[in-house]
Order: sequence, then C-alpha cells, then structure tokens
Amino acid sequence: MNDIRITQSIWEKTIKHLFQDDDEHVAFFLAEPVHSKGIKFLVKDVILVKNEDMECGGFSAQVKVRALLEVTNKANKDKLALIEIHNHNFSFGDVDFSRTDYNGFKEFVPYIFDVLPGRPYAAIVVNPKEQINAVVWRRADTFEPISALRIVGSNFKKYVTTLEKRTKPRSTIGSDVYSRQVLAFGKEGQEKIQLVQVAIVGCGGIGSHISQQLAYLGVREFYLIDSDIVEDTNLNRLIGSSKSDIGKPKVQVIAKMISIITNGKAEVITIQKNLRSSEALEVLKQVDIIFGCVDNDGARLILNQLSFSYLTHYVDCATGIDAEDGRLDCAGGHIMILQPEGPCMECSNMIDKKEVSNDLTSPEDYENRKKLGYVKNADIPNASVVSLNGTISSIAVNEFMMLVTGIRPPRLLTIYDLLQGREPATVQRSIKNDEKCLHNFFIGIGDKVHLERYLRKEVIR
Repeated sequence: MNDIRITQSIWEKTIKHLFQDDDEHVAFFLAEPVHSKGIKFLVKDVILVKNEDMECGGFSAQVKVRALLEVTNKANKDKLALIEIHNHNFSFGDVDFSRTDYNGFKEFVPYIFDVLPGRPYAAIVVNPKEQINAVVWRRADTFEPISALRIVGSNFKKYVTTLEKRTKPRSTIGSDVYSRQVLAFGKEGQEKIQLVQVAIVGCGGIGSHISQQLAYLGVREFYLIDSDIVEDTNLNRLIGSSKSDIGKPKVQVIAKMISIITNGKAEVITIQKNLRSSEALEVLKQVDIIFGCVDNDGARLILNQLSFSYLTHYVDCATGIDAEDGRLDCAGGHIMILQPEGPCMECSNMIDKKEVSNDLTSPEDYENRKKLGYVKNADIPNASVVSLNGTISSIAVNEFMMLVTGIRPPRLLTIYDLLQGREPATVQRSIKNDEKCLHNFFIGIGDKVHLERYLRKEVIR
C-alpha cells in the first residue's frame, strides 16, 4: 500500500498557495521515501512554484525550466524524492488527473528519473474540497495508485484517493448502531473514525479498555501487539477475559472481544511479539495512530522516536499506584499525545533516563544491575485497579475522538490524580517543544532513525 504523510503546517501552506485564485498552481514536496509494504512518502518540506515561474497555455500550466532545475537540485542536495501537486479548481466530483496531465507525465517522469536516479516520483491533484487523487512511479514507464494522504498535526486527517475509492469502495456506516454518535459529531465524523488504522501496544489493563472503547466507537482496523499470556493475576483488570482464558495470548483474548463487539466487521491483526521485534516495528510504521499502553520507559522511548520519524500520532497512556501494607500513598496516571512538530516525551520530562537504560540493556547486563542494586523493585509486582485503568483509557479515547473528528485539538498532556480531594482531578499541563531536543532531528527521517538497533531476541521481564 502506497501513501503520503504530511505535517499540518506544510499542508496548510501548500493549500493556501494552490487556491490563491482561479488559476492552476504547482508545488513540489520534498519527501523521504520508505520502502515498506509499498512506498510511504514522509514529506519534509515544500517548494511553492512562484506565479512568474509558470508558463500558462490553454487549459494547462507548466513549470519553467529554470524553476524546475532549482527544484531538482534541491532534491538532489537533500537526497529526497519529489512529489508534484497541482490544483483543479473546477472539479466538482471525485477529482482526477486530466488527459493533459497524463500526457505530460509521459514526457516529464522519464526526465525526473534521469536527474533523480534511484528515487520514486509521485504526483497529486487536489480540488477545492480537498478531495485528492495521487499516483507513484517506481520506474519511468509504469505508475501505481496511492491509497491515502495523511495530514498529521493538531488534528488527524486521512484523505482516501479517487483511485482507492473506485477499487475499494467504503462500506457505509451502520445507521442504527452509531446513530447516537452521529448526533454528537456528525456522519462525517463517524466516517473519519471508521477510516483510522489503530495499533495498540500492550494489551493488558489499559490496552484492553482502549480496545473495547475503540471497537464500540467504530474503529474498524486494529493491530494488537503484546507478547504476554493471560495469568490469573490479570483477571481483575483484563477486559474481556475470564478464567478459561488463562494461558491464552492476551492479543487473542482482546481480538475475540473486538470481534464480538463489531459483529465480526472489524479487521484485527494480532502480533504476539514484544515491541522490540521486527514484526512489531514493521506494523507500527504502517498505521495511522498508535496507543502505547506499556509499563516501562524503554518502550516509551522507542515509540517516541518512531512517532516523529514516521510522522505518526502517538497516544501514551499510563497509570501508577504507590502503596505499602494496604495504605495508598498516591495513585493516578497520564495521557500524552505526540504529534510531529510538537513536544516529545523526553523534552516534557515524561521519561526516566535511568529506567530507559535498565529497560534497553541486554538480559545479562540487566541481571547484573539487579544484583548490584541499580534496578529497584524489579521483582515486585505493581498495584493495579480496573477503575483507574478505565478512567485513563476513557480520557485517552476522548482525546482520540477529538483528534480524528476535528471537534477541537486534543490536549497534549493530561495528568489524573485519583486521591485529589477536590475538582478537577484532571490537570492539563502546559508543555512546549524544546527546539534543542533530539526529537526535532527525527521528524520525517523514516528508516534513517534505525529502530532496528533496539531489537532483541528475548524479553527481559
């Protein structure tokens, strides 16, 4: 499956340029191509072709040679691929390339492959309603459809291309099942939810709650990642489980629950692997939104880097309880939403670097650290309560709903205190992007982040 991912700021700047008047205008995206189950373009910048650099004739417009050379030289210098985008102002239905466009590609694309060898080339056409069509060339004489264009920022937008709609028509929303939700955020909002591909990393107490709520909300494509099996100590908080599930993979139990809720209409892919496996990382590069329901900061660091590198929204969810001899000292949790061009978990002080060091070390070194006393409470199970997990999960799914439907931008960080004796129990903490933080260099670099360095053959804990 081929797709394109663009940050919201670049997309808005491009749309403003293309629809400045009734004429046809052109821009070029500079993108990092990722070859993984198709080609994924991660847009890093845009070049807006000036009006004086366009040659107009009849019903078409062409970029002047001088301006085109500047574009290709920039792509060569940055070692990036090019994506052309232009507008069709008077397209009222599903937008498509014109006959003139297709004829122009026959001459133009071979030229691009000569000056930018070894890189794919893509083209997009967009109308005033922001309906799009897009194609990609892996070689000069053949193009393939691009299935979707994703806009990632303060809200998430997924545009399905005209060619994708024709080959894979979308099923209509259930008029009865979701009628009450449609009253809240409209038919369009419900359709947006049903388009989203969601990965849930960690299918325990929080992950099971989130899976259940997303299934009820209308998500229809799930990827469940967890290497654990159900134990009797999980039954107080693992939603959808019973005593007969002991010994079964958690992903299998959650998948069955989703199937029951959706009457078998949801696609559920299970990966019974640790996050630090090639299978898990490969899946996470493909999806639209990731929910992290993990219990260690090493996993959070990996998901933090993946989110920015592959332009993917990440929702981190966590709970914590400090108790001794039945006395509850503190309890609560957090929800943090990562978006490209926003703050990360490191520069927001949401990751403990000492814990990361322990989590990402080798099994042998980890055991040595335990003996030396560097790893505290390693073998002591954490306290966990179903209702606290449910509270954090519900807040997270509400923010997901805001992110996807566009009702409002999601809150980047919410802190919940279970023991707070007065309202509000939730606090929205103000966080800012640290321009010196390393994550800024990760934005849109794709495979260059080399997440494979975190792979391991066995799970430590």
